[in-house]
Amino acid sequence: MTLEIKALLRLAHESIAAADALLREGLPRFSVARSYYTMLYCAQASPPASP
Repeated sequence: MTLEIKALLRLAHESIAAADALLREGLPRFSVARSYYTMLYCAQASPPASP
């Protein structure tokens, strides 16, 4: 696993933790926005699909 992938997965982990905290605080719209970034970081960390 490259350093770039590790960094992206770390960001995804932090982002989902923030989304959870925002949801617990009663801020679902902000939680959804954070969740979007979690998915983005995971997608960027994934290798491209082969044909």
